[in-house]
Amino acid sequence: MRNKKYQAFCGADVVARDGISVTGKCGLITNHTGLLKDLFTTTIEVLRKICKLTDLFGADHGLYGEAQVGADTGEYSIDGKTGLPVYSLYGKGKTKAEEALIGLDTVFFGMQDVGTRFYTYAYTMTDTVALCAKHGIRFIGLDRPNHL
Repeated sequence: MRNKKYQAFCGADVVARDGISVTGKCGLITNHTGLLKDLFTTTIEVLRKICKLTDLFGADHGLYGEAQVGADTGEYSIDGKTGLPVYSLYGKGKTKAEEALIGLDTVFFGMQDVGTRFYTYAYTMTDTVALCAKHGIRFIGLDRPNHL
């Protein structure tokens, strides 16, 4: 029997509950798995309330998971829900996305992987961490447990 006194919270839930101190322009790498524990609130909504979220980034399958495997999601679009620019970190659009990342002060990563080697999300994160380190950009991973 699970003890209700000790409930686990992922990074996005902790940020939503406690806030976070960041200044400057922020970007978020996310997709359709970027949800809080309630399964209705997105990390996009949370970060728009607590920081200056200026850019969104999607990986393989696009920002909302709508693209088929290996499909080109384009290099740039505008998110219809927020009006924020969306850059693709997958495929041909990756160069434009990296240019946009370099202009940020903080990058958040809030995407759940499926725990298999052929998925690209872990590689998207490691490539972004390296890029952020190279340019002195703060990187914050909104941790999520591997559900497998």
